[in-house]
Amino acid sequence: MLWIYWRIVITGARGVSPRLNFRQIEAFRAVMLTGTTIAAANMLNTTQPSISRSLAQIQSSAKLKLFELDRGRLRPTPEAVMLFEAVQRNFLGLEAIEETVASLRRSGIGRLRVACTPALGMSVMPAVMASCGASALPKPPLQTPPAAPSVSSS
Repeated sequence: MLWIYWRIVITGARGVSPRLNFRQIEAFRAVMLTGTTIAAANMLNTTQPSISRSLAQIQSSAKLKLFELDRGRLRPTPEAVMLFEAVQRNFLGLEAIEETVASLRRSGIGRLRVACTPALGMSVMPAVMASCGASALPKPPLQTPPAAPSVSSS
């Protein structure tokens, strides 16, 4: 009975480990990229103890040994190398998203709707649109409204 109570209180009802959070994964990635917890802390603008704590938490959550201590240096285990490959793939996707957001912010992409009389549409607008297409300004998608149905007088 006491064992069941301990298992529910300490490890949770199903013994499920807590999920990994972004900060832990970011700390793991920084250590793998830089090779030391001090350099990783500098990279993430945090402290070395917080990086060490994040590594301990990620190892505990994942129930994997990700690093071995060898003469005061962290050496990644084969599991850490495999995890790092998965983390890198996801971070590259995240960086691509960030680049897209920055590009959208810079370019001001939007929608340009043009409406004018048929006379202007046949005379002035083609030259205006050609000059817009030739400029270095961002080119929003052009959308013209459908032609209005003509009314016959018969």
